[in-house]
Amino acid sequence: MTGRRKALIVCMLVLLTAGCGGGDIDRSDLKTIVNRDFNNDKTEEYEAYTDADGKVARHGKYVRWYSRERRTREEIKDLTREGAGGVIHLDDATEAGSKHGYIQRKAAEGMYEDGRKTGVWKEWYPGGRPQSKGAYLNGKTDGKWTTWYNIDAAGDDKRRESEGRCENGRQVGSWKWWYETGKLKRRGSYEGGKKDGTWVYYDETGKEKRKELYEDGKKIK
Repeated sequence: MTGRRKALIVCMLVLLTAGCGGGDIDRSDLKTIVNRDFNNDKTEEYEAYTDADGKVARHGKYVRWYSRERRTREEIKDLTREGAGGVIHLDDATEAGSKHGYIQRKAAEGMYEDGRKTGVWKEWYPGGRPQSKGAYLNGKTDGKWTTWYNIDAAGDDKRRESEGRCENGRQVGSWKWWYETGKLKRRGSYEGGKKDGTWVYYDETGKEKRKELYEDGKKIK
């Protein structure tokens, strides 16, 4: 292969990697969008641009909010100091000099990349307790995922409902589920989103109830 031919191939590869010259995504009109309800409460806040097909594509940080709550100044002060899981937002409607004000709690938070979810996403219950946390890649669940019960307990580990991993939008590897008491409920493995291998089920006292054997998502024993 001549040096000129090698150089041509290298140039073609560079153009393909960069989006084939002229095919790069145009995000020049990227702007922050805030949606509000009839009470003028924020419901969603995110950045977005208009893609080549004229569709709005989210790109950047995304937040979804619950409706505002009216609280006393002392309650707001306590909630802000405690952080309440870091999901407290002082609403702009809080009146200066009043004994009451408003808060808004986050319902969900994460990132978008060219219209697809990416990175770590979190969800919260209305009271501020964590509901779920996990990662996305190219719009599909990918990485560790954990869900929690909406109950009073000493620490998030005591409230876990389920935990495991995903790849390319499918459950993979070992997964576990718990009762609200913290006792293990069941455990098993997935292969490409299908149950695989031995699954073990427990009663609420932690005693083993039964075992099941799966292959390619089908129960064989």
